[in-house]
Amino acid sequence: MADESKRIALIGYGAMARSLQASLLRSEAGVAVAAVLVPAEFAPPASEIAGLELFHDVADLVAWRPSLVVECASHDAVRDFVPTLLRNGIDTIIVSTGSLADESLFDDL
Repeated sequence: MADESKRIALIGYGAMARSLQASLLRSEAGVAVAAVLVPAEFAPPASEIAGLELFHDVADLVAWRPSLVVECASHDAVRDFVPTLLRNGIDTIIVSTGSLADESLFDDL
């Protein structure tokens, strides 16, 4: 059973994010994905995210206070969302590590 105190959110809900979610569900780690942040134009059908909180705005995700956010989207998502999460004290894992080649973004993080 997942630890309800661990509120894990994903940025993006493509193949990488879904694979991570499935792996966590199969694991014995006791954690599960609880929320997804995606721009409205990329929102998955409700049937695909049943049981998950859906956010379209990073400020709303910050207010929800996740324990951890895993970026599974793109370099743009790192630039657009991760600095705000980190400034608000939210632990974040960046999967799109190529985005760190951008010196300005790297310095901002």
